[in-house]
Amino acid sequence: MLLARLYEVFPLLCPSCGAPMRIIALITDTPAIRQILDPIGEPSTPPPLATARGPPGWDSEETTPEHPSWALPPVDPQPHYDHEQRVSW
Repeated sequence: MLLARLYEVFPLLCPSCGAPMRIIALITDTPAIRQILDPIGEPSTPPPLATARGPPGWDSEETTPEHPSWALPPVDPQPHYDHEQRVSW
């Protein structure tokens, strides 16, 4: 049901005839998955992960201001108090 909400299509209906389909197996064994997918020409390995990157314009010196608006403000030093602030009962 979550897939149906996400894709706005019920995933267990045949796209050709609209008949209900049912799950008959859940295969998690890697060699078995390769044995099924390789003969039909489907990829049996996950796609490579892209490396992490910064926000757009991160690498460009022209578009990156010296102090970008999204940068965090400098941390204020601890305030100075003339007397002890702790409470003792």
